[in-house]
Amino acid sequence: MAVQTLTSTVFDNLPLKQVHTGNITIQGSFNRGATTNTLSDVIFLAKIPHGALIEDIRVDHIAPDATALGIKYGLATGAATGGGASWSCFTAALAKGSVARKSVQSTAVRVSVSDSDPNRYGIFAATLSTGTTTGSYTINFAVIYRCDE
Repeated sequence: MAVQTLTSTVFDNLPLKQVHTGNITIQGSFNRGATTNTLSDVIFLAKIPHGALIEDIRVDHIAPDATALGIKYGLATGAATGGGASWSCFTAALAKGSVARKSVQSTAVRVSVSDSDPNRYGIFAATLSTGTTTGSYTINFAVIYRCDE
């Protein structure tokens, strides 16, 4: 099966949020019903504006039909100056049933996209990285960022 790029309804339907002061929280779930998946499938979860400082992320996933499913969480774009990706800048292979928070890390992540990028946002994303790829899974996420620095 070919690698797929999927999007959450939060990514598809919520406008980019950028205010001048305070924290902004985007949260949601992505539910992939009983289906065959492929390692390296990508799920776009949320849009984060250029220049935002990610204060915290909280992610977990459940996969009732899989014995093991590791998912990496990071930025599909905007992780490095010039818009580069870092697919695992938050977790490299979070096991199912585990909860990850960025706030336990000591380094902040600033979203930076290329000046020529027409979208001007980074993409918070998940990638299936290890384990069983049959059956359903659900990703729960929250991203807290600020744009006032």
